[in-house]
Amino acid sequence: MRVPGLLYLFIFSFLSSIGAISYENDKITFHIPLIGVPLKESIFFHKPISYQDSLIYLATEKNILAAINSKDGSLVWRQEYAENDLINAIKPLDSKIITLSNSSTVRAWNALTGFLIWEETLQNSFSDNRNVIKIFENNITSDKDIILLTSNMIYFLDSNTGSQIWCYGKNISVKLYPSENSNVISSSILFHFVSSSYKRTWASVFSFKSNSSILKLYEISSISTTSCFFPIIYAFDIFFIHSYINKFGSIIIETYGDKNNSILNTWNISQNQHHSQLEQIISNFFQKKDNSVIIKSVVVMSDGTIYMVKESSVLWYREESLSYSIHAEFLQLPQKHIVLIDNYSLKKSNFLLSTYIKRIIEHVDKLKETIKYVISSIRKRVSKKYKDTSNIQKIGLQKNVFGLKQIIIVITSKGKILALDPFSSGLWIIKKSKALNDIPFIAVLGRSFQDMHFWKINGLTGEIINSKKVDNDIKNSFILDHALTKDSNENIIIGITEDKKIKLLYDTSKTLPVPILENLSNVYFSTKNLNTLEGYFLDFKNLYANLTWTIDFPSSESIISLSFRNKNEKIASIGRVLGDRSVLYKYLNSHLLAVATGNKGVEILLTENWIVYQFWIEKPTKGYQIVISELYESETRNKRNQGANSTSIYNIPLPFVISQAYLFPRRIHAFTSVLTRYGITSRDIISYIDSNQIIMIPKKLLDPQRPILVNNKISSESIKGLIPYDVNLFIDSKIVISSKNEVYGIKNILSSPTLLESTSLILAYGHDIFFTYVTPSNSFDVLNPSFNKLQLLLTILSLIVGLFVLRSMTNAKLLKKKWSVI
Repeated sequence: MRVPGLLYLFIFSFLSSIGAISYENDKITFHIPLIGVPLKESIFFHKPISYQDSLIYLATEKNILAAINSKDGSLVWRQEYAENDLINAIKPLDSKIITLSNSSTVRAWNALTGFLIWEETLQNSFSDNRNVIKIFENNITSDKDIILLTSNMIYFLDSNTGSQIWCYGKNISVKLYPSENSNVISSSILFHFVSSSYKRTWASVFSFKSNSSILKLYEISSISTTSCFFPIIYAFDIFFIHSYINKFGSIIIETYGDKNNSILNTWNISQNQHHSQLEQIISNFFQKKDNSVIIKSVVVMSDGTIYMVKESSVLWYREESLSYSIHAEFLQLPQKHIVLIDNYSLKKSNFLLSTYIKRIIEHVDKLKETIKYVISSIRKRVSKKYKDTSNIQKIGLQKNVFGLKQIIIVITSKGKILALDPFSSGLWIIKKSKALNDIPFIAVLGRSFQDMHFWKINGLTGEIINSKKVDNDIKNSFILDHALTKDSNENIIIGITEDKKIKLLYDTSKTLPVPILENLSNVYFSTKNLNTLEGYFLDFKNLYANLTWTIDFPSSESIISLSFRNKNEKIASIGRVLGDRSVLYKYLNSHLLAVATGNKGVEILLTENWIVYQFWIEKPTKGYQIVISELYESETRNKRNQGANSTSIYNIPLPFVISQAYLFPRRIHAFTSVLTRYGITSRDIISYIDSNQIIMIPKKLLDPQRPILVNNKISSESIKGLIPYDVNLFIDSKIVISSKNEVYGIKNILSSPTLLESTSLILAYGHDIFFTYVTPSNSFDVLNPSFNKLQLLLTILSLIVGLFVLRSMTNAKLLKKKWSVI
């Protein structure tokens, strides 16, 4: 009976090693490069010279110039302009893309690569109103020079060098008289009518004769309040594209000729379950190999979605609402053994036989899932292009190896909530487990038009479980710490109105949890204004927030950045051992708040017992400076102050602070510290810098107690293992975790622990979305990549074979010995 057991162990040892290889080689990292919602009249179909397909060129609200592949929607290239260099107009010209920005700077970009060809600054700047700034190409000569038309100037530029050939200027008053609540925008020679969001729209088609006569041909009226018109020219014929949203939420596209208002074609395009308004549409004719002609259109929606449609079918879409991310969270999925324990405690079955049979069935299911996982891993290695999503669909929520599988919930300013799954490259494909009782929920408080609403959403499917209208004057909201309401199974969300009244946001199907809250007397929160901090005490008996303290900063300063300690961080040690074995005890007050004030950009971070911040200095050395300060209970070693780490807010002793400053070559726009399960791993700092990179600065480099060399000697009191102090910090390629990805516009970085103490998940968002995992102290709790797994398997196999051989030899020897005795 022992041999099958050993074979069973060998099989699972082999499967486990395959899983470890998959974990090491298939690193979970993805980057979603985004561009934002296109500007009005800034989208063009253009086929560069020596390129077989048309590309889509556009300028966006995020001040980005980009080229998109018209076949699959992938990003070909993009260029980000500075904040003070707003894009005014763009124009494709042969193999170049001409742009005008900041009302004075003209640039030419390579249409295929996005590289800058030339740049020219005009002598006279002008209005940045896009309605009176146009770029044309000179088709009279073969040189195709650039004609720039503004409200009071005409520029003629050389398209090869950007040099100014001539200009003509006069104070010309340009006025546009569009109909009420609509815009009339010139596009080449034709007119492009953009609709109003409130009234039904119309478009009139005119014919301009050479003798200056104007003839009205026909009029197109819209039956929808959301409508767009777009003219296109094909084979010397003029066509008009009329698009609108019908009452069922579908996109209707109609084509008209230039003779009458009869509809040539009509296409119906269904949106997804979330309907949005139509912003603009740009169409173009494409000739197929059989010489037939089709119409492709780029449709831009108000929620940030960009569709590419071919007549009535959607070819692809880009979810540009992600570039407007304002908040994100990790949704941790439950582990199967935890779910099973919970279910077992609920059932408390006394039937041992049935429980044993169920356990065997579960092990068989586990074996099947593991075999499928191994087969999928092998197939992925055979073909790098292979993508099997069917396996993802069949894996339940409990299939969460090492706690790495966590859903990313993103909330955008475009009114969307999205879920991203790192394991399926952004696809949210999850099967609900039958063993799962407690479904994770998402609570959202936001505005829907003029009303404030509270939504309770299923975090696994996106289904709205509950929705209710709440008071419009709610100014602040937060989740009450579950430790304060142990008697309640629900997380209680507190809303604070402008007049400081407490509103409880809860599930309407359950009773109001006021009795649970009436006995709470230690709940505080703080708010910030421009240059004021205020602290409040929550009185749940009267449902009112009482002001307890106020801090007013000078009127010349404003609060730039705030930082709290992360409530999920773990502290592995309460003291720090010095070189002479003495101990400084950390100052771990849970009420700490780090505040940065001033009139320039400053980033600040508070974690554990240290604060790190960056700012710009002019003297003595101009540049960016990083300061780190560690807080300890007392300057005296091996001494603790009574009450230093208590939860009281009165009579708190001041900490002893050790600080050090470093020069850093780049500006930091956002940073956070690495969070792990038990806080043992080094708390390195994840930072987003102005070179569009995400880096991980080792904490030992920013340590304020790095020893200073005196006569090339280090004091005996210095902490062992620290690098001698150097004022300059450099960016090495080893600390860049974004690799070769150029990440734009990161405003926030999140860190989430996993079941592996060595590993933490990192999410950066704000414009692009970037996700990866880091191991600041290396992977000390998993096998090293250089570990010889094949040798281990051969050793196990040799032991099993040797066991068989030795066992047979021993049995033969014992039998021979017995016969010799007889």
